[in-house]
Formats: sequence, C-alpha cells, structure tokens
Amino acid sequence: MREVIRSAATLLGAIWLTAAAASAQIQTGSISVKAVDDQGAVMPGATVTITSAVLPRALEGTTDASGVFLFPGLTPGTYTIKVALQGFQTLVREDVVVRQGQTANIDAPLKVGALTEVVTVKGESPVVDTKSVGARTNIDSVLLESTPGGKDIWNILEYKAPGVVVESPDVGGNQGGLQRSMSARGTPNAQNTQLLNGVNVNDPAAQGFSMNYYIPSAFENIQVSTGAQDISVGTGGVFINMVTKSGTNRFTGQGLQTYQGKRTQSKNIDRDLLLAGFRPDANSTELISNSNFQAGGPLLQNRLFYFGSVNYQATHVKVPGFPAVAPSYIATPLRTSSDQDTTDILAGEGKLTYQLGSANRFEGYLSKQRYDKPNRGAGTTVTQESNSKELDTFVVTQLTYNRVLTDRMFLDAKVSYNNTNFPLYQKTDLQPLTDSANNNTLYRNRQSTQIMFRRRVQTVANWQYYVPQFAGGRHEFKGASTTVTPRKMSMSRAWTTST
Repeated sequence: MREVIRSAATLLGAIWLTAAAASAQIQTGSISVKAVDDQGAVMPGATVTITSAVLPRALEGTTDASGVFLFPGLTPGTYTIKVALQGFQTLVREDVVVRQGQTANIDAPLKVGALTEVVTVKGESPVVDTKSVGARTNIDSVLLESTPGGKDIWNILEYKAPGVVVESPDVGGNQGGLQRSMSARGTPNAQNTQLLNGVNVNDPAAQGFSMNYYIPSAFENIQVSTGAQDISVGTGGVFINMVTKSGTNRFTGQGLQTYQGKRTQSKNIDRDLLLAGFRPDANSTELISNSNFQAGGPLLQNRLFYFGSVNYQATHVKVPGFPAVAPSYIATPLRTSSDQDTTDILAGEGKLTYQLGSANRFEGYLSKQRYDKPNRGAGTTVTQESNSKELDTFVVTQLTYNRVLTDRMFLDAKVSYNNTNFPLYQKTDLQPLTDSANNNTLYRNRQSTQIMFRRRVQTVANWQYYVPQFAGGRHEFKGASTTVTPRKMSMSRAWTTST
C-alpha cells in the first residue's frame, strides 16, 4: 500500500512535469473537422457538433480562421458529426470511427442553402489517418465477435493481424490458455510491448509476454502495429494496444457460448499407425469452450456508467505420448486422474466511468482471473504425478483521469497495479525418480515446487496541446512522464533426485 501511495504522489507531480515526447500510451483519439465551400475555400465560424453513445452529451465547437476544429481526447467508438453555418445546408456525417492514438480527418463540404436543409452522409470508406506513422491493424469488437476462431488473444493476432508470426500454430483454438511467443519483421518476442487501457502489462520476469490473460469479448478495439513505433514505446517488436469496453447512456448486454468437442474432428490414425505405437487419440481435442456474459449502461444518466463481464474458458487437449507409461514396480498414485492437458480460466472484470461535466472523466477498472492448469508440462517423459500443477491468480487495477483543459489542451493520467501469483506445485510427497535408461523419464513427483510473485506499479501522465496555426501549418505538441516499479520474487522446495 505504501508503494501505491508513493506512486500516486509521483503521478501528481508527473502531471505537471511532462517532458518526453509520447502519444502511443494515450488511449484516446481525435476528430479534426475542416469546413469548406463548393470551391474548396475554408469556412471559419462554422458550428461543429459531435454525438456518440460513448459521450454523456454532445460536444460543440467553432472552426477557426483555417476552417478547422479539433476534438481531442475522444474515447474509441463511432461518432456522428454535424456542421452548420448560416446560409449553408447543414451537413451530417455518420459512422465516423475513432481509434486510440489516431486522428480522424474529416472534410465537410458545405453547399449554399437554407440552414434547415440537412445533407446526411453515411457508409463511406474508412477515414484515413494522415498524422500517424507506420502501418496499424485495428481489430474492433464487431470483427472479434463476427469471425470464427479461438477466443484467445494470441489466436486472434495470429489470424487477424498481418505480419505477426506465432511460434506454434493454433488449430481450432487448441493452443488457448497458454501464451505463445510472437515475432514480426525479424524482432524477437522480448521486443514486444502490450498496453491494456494505456498501461504496460508486460511481465517483468518475461519481457514480451503479458502478466495476465484477457477476455477478448470485452475489448472495444485491439490495435496492432509491427513497425515504425512511436518513440515512447522503446522497442521495435509487435506493439499491442488494447482498449476495453465502457458503459454508456444506453443499456447493452450480450451472451456468447462457443463449443468444440471431440465429435467435431476426424481421426487419421489407422490400424497400421496403431500397431506402430501411436495412441488412438494422440493430439486430439476433447473440449474447447468459451462462455461470456457482459452488460453495461448508466447508473446515473449522463454521469455514472458501468460495464461488467464474466468469462469462462476451457481448453482440454491430449498431448502425444502423455502420460509416460510407468513400469509396474513404480507407484503411480495419480494414474486415474486426467490424462489431458487441461486449462480452465475463470475471469471477471468491471469498469466504472464518472463524467464530471464535459471536461473531466474518471475511470476505475478491475480484472481478476483464476487460471487452473493441473498438468503443466505434459509430455512424453512425465506422468500425472511428475508434471506440475499450476494454479495462478491475476489481478489488474487501474485508475484513470482525463481532462480537457481548454479546446486545445488535453490531459490523460493513470495509476495501475498488477499482481501475478504464479505457483508450480508438486503433486505428491514421493521422492522423484528419473529413469536414465528410458529417455530420462521422470516418475512419482516433480523435482521442486516453485512459487513466484510478480507485481508492477505504474503511473502514466500524457499531455497534448494543439496549435491551429503556426509556421504555415497545424501542430500537436505532446509530452509524457512514466514511472514503473516492477517486483518479482520466487521461492522453491526441492527433492534430491535419485536414478
């Protein structure tokens, strides 16, 4: 708790002492609207209004001398823009998509006519962000729910993010529940960076991997880039920028159930292979299932919103050669237990959003997961007793404050605390026995119990300032300050192995 208090104090100071250029850690986007007439001349003084389900109320501004107005600090989502000017038809632009760290540039051509005449434009091609450098892939909530594939973040990136190469292919979701290393453009996994709601969630003891697992159905958007990262990222590997859903003024809810059983796959192990020693169900899938329930909406209209999600993911697969067949004279007390590699993840998360006027927004986010993998390390040289039981707990807490200081200045600050409890337990009290004559197969017990704790306290403050006209152009100045306090500790208990 003292660490959290010290970190919070550091954050308050960092808000006013931002210096290093940064933008990738800001989980908001912007809309830049340029009003022009039929001949392309700029239109100052036009009233620009934006509305969205993610906004508590409409936001309004007036175009400057260059015909432009910028809305900074917008939550990722879909927006409607209305541009009005006396003597011209009112233009309404629907379905404008805003993504984190990007600016949607909208040209609004106004035609001469009565103000009451309304021209509505919708269903146009996606808006191109001309301000961001590098290629980015956005995987939004619609794509996550409407396309087939395993409900696992690494499966999603493998098949939906171009340029990402995963160490082992996922077949129908059978790799779910176990992180796999990723690479792009020749960079190693240790160069990867993962942000959850703007906070780095990399494992301090295994850089490039995450400290926790995720609920893909609870994401509003996942942004993936594989080159030309922002200078604030610091590494050149795969950059994953994830934003979770938030509550709005409209109640929404959904349920999702996916299921794949052993009857959904064919068998290709014939009699000759069985005689050669193959097991009949080697590498087969017993069960892959995902159950998700979520809801969000207002607690106080225009003020307080909530979003919550509960998820259960089960992945049960067979591993070729597991369990190893123990000689009759070696005790195997757990031989009647599961002979599969099973992973069961029960997860819940929630987010509260409080909007104080149109300028201040507070968010609190909490995620907790229970990860149960009783046959960690299943393979050809271990039995049910001699592999390890993994029973993890992952906790992520985040507090966020966003403020629009002026129509040109925006502030974003966060405090985050991640806690990972990662044990690998022995399953019996027997002394381990290694059979050096049989491929060093291990019987009766694993050699040690390991209990690992990994904690990460982080504060982030980002600041943006927009200059509409300077030196012949428009400019955005950005600054950031970040403090990270990683902690890792491990304990072990070991047996002496006899051969």
